[in-house]
Amino acid sequence: MVCNRLRIYTLAAALLAGASLSRATVIVGAMEDTPGSSGYEKNGDFNDMMFELSGNITVSAPGGVFNNLTPSVVNQNGTVFWDNDSLDGPDMNVGFLLDDNSAFPNLEYLALPNGGSVNSVTFDATGPVTFTFLEGIAADTDTVGWYSLSSPGTLHQLAVRTEPDGTTVTFDPDGAFAIYGTNGLGQVYNSIAADNIGESGTQQHFAFFEEAQPPSVPEPSSGALASIGTVLLGLGVVSRRRR
Repeated sequence: MVCNRLRIYTLAAALLAGASLSRATVIVGAMEDTPGSSGYEKNGDFNDMMFELSGNITVSAPGGVFNNLTPSVVNQNGTVFWDNDSLDGPDMNVGFLLDDNSAFPNLEYLALPNGGSVNSVTFDATGPVTFTFLEGIAADTDTVGWYSLSSPGTLHQLAVRTEPDGTTVTFDPDGAFAIYGTNGLGQVYNSIAADNIGESGTQQHFAFFEEAQPPSVPEPSSGALASIGTVLLGLGVVSRRRR
């Protein structure tokens, strides 16, 4: 019976490890309002519109990974797509601004494994989402908002650059959504870069950061629990037969 019990525990652990995990998340977003990817700022400094999304949110970013935002990462060498020199002055790209912000002590940045931008970033929310405008070093005409993936032609503006820092808006996307921004020059940038208007469909104008969460134990899905129950029942029958 010791051997059978070991098999039970091993199988149960494997099923629990495959269970889905959902958690509340804080997302920090940053927009670059300059078109193109050349010149002094290269891909941009991404400090033009900075904001926070909080609520029960999950992020979808195919190919992307979250990495710890540490001072050693932010060196203006361009290895990470947002880590470039800024025309606003030294140490002014979004990495410097966030790494020095005590309100976000445990941020992780989203990028490809090589530091490149993830060109399709979407979100899924259960319940309301709170948007907070943090700050921006940009033209007064810049805006940021959201659109539902089920209705991409309908844009919902959340903030204009002239909003006071700390302005909050609550919205309920009721499912999957993306973020957009405008620069007042007829261009529309989207967290799904293929949806850009007046800009290359491969140019990402948003950078996203996630507040790291403490490790938690995943809750087993109903399917996993059912599988565990079936295995235990089967092994119990075998045990009775042997006795």
